[in-house]
Amino acid sequence: MAIDRGTQRTKIIRIKSKHSGPWWKLGAARVLFAVPGTTLENADLRNTKLASASLNYSILANCNLQNANVQAAELTDADLSCATLDQADFTDSDMRGIKLQKTSLNETKFIEAKMSEADLSDAKGVLADFTGADLVAANLTGVRLTECRMRSVNLTDANLNRADLSDSDLSKGQLIRAMMSGIDLSRVKLVEAVMEAADLRNANLQGADLTKADLSDALLESADLSDTKLEKIELINADLRNADLRNADMNHARLNAANLTGANLSKANLHKAHLGYSNRGGDACNLTESNMCDADLSQANLTGANIQGAILSRANFSNAVMTAANLNRANLSHVNLTGAKLSGADLSEADLRGADLREADLEGAFLSGARFDESTEWPEGFDPIDAGAEEAMFEEKATM
Repeated sequence: MAIDRGTQRTKIIRIKSKHSGPWWKLGAARVLFAVPGTTLENADLRNTKLASASLNYSILANCNLQNANVQAAELTDADLSCATLDQADFTDSDMRGIKLQKTSLNETKFIEAKMSEADLSDAKGVLADFTGADLVAANLTGVRLTECRMRSVNLTDANLNRADLSDSDLSKGQLIRAMMSGIDLSRVKLVEAVMEAADLRNANLQGADLTKADLSDALLESADLSDTKLEKIELINADLRNADLRNADMNHARLNAANLTGANLSKANLHKAHLGYSNRGGDACNLTESNMCDADLSQANLTGANIQGAILSRANFSNAVMTAANLNRANLSHVNLTGAKLSGADLSEADLRGADLREADLEGAFLSGARFDESTEWPEGFDPIDAGAEEAMFEEKATM
């Protein structure tokens, strides 16, 4: 049926599909309005114009909307599961509660689309565009959406467990409390993203860029953060137990009250990082049994930090603030501690063989049982034996 609205003729189409074949074929029909609740299951809607169409509650499962124009359409609670949506444009559409399970989303556009509580589980595609989309509380479990544009996307409370978003751009995105256990975020851009209290346990973030991102209170246990850019990141009170942070750039990072027990920080850059007591009243971080071999912590703040039993061989702590830090049983062999502030620090039973402590502040430090050798360098006039340290026997000499 056609209705003349001024000079524009609008084709109104209402279809109840009873066709036994694989597709309903509408060809190049120009559809500007459709009735809510329409059933177009298995329909062939390639290249169809559905801009501003009203398709709330409609069933379009298994349909083919390749290259269709669906801008500003109403699709709340519609069912497009298993549909082919490659190159389709859903910009500014209202898709709240829509079902998009197992859809094909190659180069599909969802720019500024409203998609809260949408179900995209197991959807697949490359180069899809979700810029500015609202995906609050959406289900993206198991999706494989690589190389996507997702800047400023809102994924607050979304479920992305086991998803693959590798090589995508989520800069300035909102991922607060998002569930991302086991997600693949390798090489992803998350610059200035807000990810407070997100669950990223066992996530793969290798090579990702999280510069200035906020992951306060995030769960990152056993996550792979190797080779990441974490400059000026907020990881306050984050759980990073057994995380892999090898070669990570954490320059000026804030890790106050973070739990890094057993974490691997070898060769990481923590220059001027904040790991001690917070000015906001937070606790110092926990680095118990962590590995910081060859890491750069020059000028870092580790006031009151728990570094007990950590492996710090060849690390650079020059001019670091380590007042009242717990370094009991830590391996500090061949570590650069020149100019470090270690007043009140616990260095009991620490391995200081080959360490350089020239110009360090050791006032009130505990050195009972700490081991050193002739290559250990002390502040001028400091007597390690009087402080309770023990010189290692020849066979105990530390090796580089």
